[in-house]
Amino acid sequence: IDLSSRSLAKATELKAMKRIEEIANIRYDLFKELGRYKDALEAHELYIQSRDSLRSKANQREVIRQEFKYKYEKKALADSIELAKKEEIRELEQKTQEAEAKADQVFLIAPFIGLLLILVLIFSLLISRKRSQSKLDRILEEYEQANPKGNR
Repeated sequence: IDLSSRSLAKATELKAMKRIEEIANIRYDLFKELGRYKDALEAHELYIQSRDSLRSKANQREVIRQEFKYKYEKKALADSIELAKKEEIRELEQKTQEAEAKADQVFLIAPFIGLLLILVLIFSLLISRKRSQSKLDRILEEYEQANPKGNR
């Protein structure tokens, strides 16, 4: 009993709730065995009080842990949403740049295609004119052969 009293005093001084709980439970069993029921009741009440205090602290720690976990998950979710938005913006900017590059290519190529078409048209007109001239020359030649110079 003396040893448990000194241990209890030291544990109380150190505010070591787990040790107080253990010592109080030992003192309860000891007093109950000795038939000191009033002391046993006080020891048991101290045991219950320290046990509840420990549970309360554990519950508080768990509540705090859950709050931190919730805040962390909330922040992580917000960060992932922000990251997804940034990625989407980056993809849209890249697609816009690609579309602008294609449009620039069209504007660069279009004049060359137009010039090529004009050259093809001129070339075909020249060939057509040459054929027409050749036909006209043949017709004139046939006419001259059919009508000598004096009969014109």
